[in-house]
Amino acid sequence: MRIHEVVRAIGLSRATVYAMVAHDQFPAPIPIGANAVAWLDSAVAEWMKNKIETAQATVTEPSAAADHPGRCSK
Repeated sequence: MRIHEVVRAIGLSRATVYAMVAHDQFPAPIPIGANAVAWLDSAVAEWMKNKIETAQATVTEPSAAADHPGRCSK
């Protein structure tokens, strides 16, 4: 996948993708030419899968409004 495809697939900006790569938070691109890189679609798919699993595993606390239906929270 080229960067425009990665950006479209994950919904983050080009700058964010490269910043995440620099901080080992996203798969590194593979050089495919003198001035070109690409990502393995399987690596991007695995990253997305892990993000989804992490989000689903996160248990959120019920809001105070849910505990007290008569109250309005702002």
